[in-house]
Amino acid sequence: MRHAPTFIAEVQSVGSRPDGSESRGVRMANVEDVASLYFAWDDLLAAVFAYAYAKKQERFLVGVSLSDLMKEE
Repeated sequence: MRHAPTFIAEVQSVGSRPDGSESRGVRMANVEDVASLYFAWDDLLAAVFAYAYAKKQERFLVGVSLSDLMKEE
């Protein structure tokens, strides 16, 4: 079994890489460039990413912030 965690977030700023991180760096990227930037992209990760991105597009309308969606009515 393999796990492929995905997250939806609202980016407010991009800082520097934390000390001790295994990451090589921090950068903003277009969604279509993720596969070429990810260290171990494969068919499973591509499928998970495509599914998560499709769900994000369905559920989160352009111009509506995640914080607005999380507010209780």
